[in-house]
Amino acid sequence: MALFKIATFSHKEVIMEEGDTGNTAYIIVYGEVEVYKNRINNRTLVGRLGPEELIGELCLFKNTPRTVTIVAYTEEVRLIEFSLEDLESEISKLSPKFKMVVKALFKRLKQNYNKIATLS
Repeated sequence: MALFKIATFSHKEVIMEEGDTGNTAYIIVYGEVEVYKNRINNRTLVGRLGPEELIGELCLFKNTPRTVTIVAYTEEVRLIEFSLEDLESEISKLSPKFKMVVKALFKRLKQNYNKIATLS
C-alpha cells in the first residue's frame, strides 16, 4: 500500500463537513473545491481552491472538529490524503538539516493556527 492515498471526488460531492472529526489532510492534485462556512440556516461560500492547495490541515495540529465544509466543484477532484503519522514518517527520513527546517515550518504553522483560533 502506498504511503499517501489518492482520493477521488465528483462534482458537488462533500469531501469534509464542518463539525466532523478528522485526522487526515489533503493536497489538491487535480480539479477545484469550494470552501463553505455554515451560518444559521445556510452555507456561505468563502473561497475556491485548486491544485497544490492544502485542505483539512488544521486537524493535524489541533484535535478539533472540521472548521469548514469542502465540496468538489469540478467534475472530478483528486486529492492526496495523509495523516500526521504519514508526515512524521516521511520527515524521519530527511537529512538532519532539512528535518529541522520542516519541523520549524510546522511549529510556525501551528503557532499561527493557535493565534487565529483566539481571534474567532
